[in-house]
Amino acid sequence: MQTEYDIGRFTRRCWRLDRPLEPGEAYYSALVDEQGQLTRRDFSEAGWQGPPEHCIGWWRNRLPPATSTRLRLAPHSVLIGLLQQMVVQSGQQELSYLLALLLIRRRALRVKQTDAQRPDVLLLEVPVEGSTIEIPACQIAPERHETLQRQLVDLLYSEGA
Repeated sequence: MQTEYDIGRFTRRCWRLDRPLEPGEAYYSALVDEQGQLTRRDFSEAGWQGPPEHCIGWWRNRLPPATSTRLRLAPHSVLIGLLQQMVVQSGQQELSYLLALLLIRRRALRVKQTDAQRPDVLLLEVPVEGSTIEIPACQIAPERHETLQRQLVDLLYSEGA
């Protein structure tokens, strides 16, 4: 069963210092459990003092520079086609797994009934085509996170107006 949480949008303001975050500035975002409600708090680097009390997760990011062009996510059909190509290529297992998870999150793919005899494989349905894709599930080592994140961003986004 997949559960979704409404965690709020990026505020572009430092929660602790109550000031706007500037283009190009690094910031931290934290998910905080406040009496059973998930709340997102954004912090400037100067306002970040580590994860706040009752924090269940946090991440660091950077606002794009003011002069940068806006990135656009590739259409789902293009990403599904890319995923289908990656499945047959060797050496793409981790990246294809992450892309599949993203497409599930965006509801472009659906997890079909899982097979207890093959827990190492995700069987996914492409709703618009009615076809299926098998993706090997994998554990991703922490030292690979940054490299895979860059590769995934390069695959997903293109510059646009």
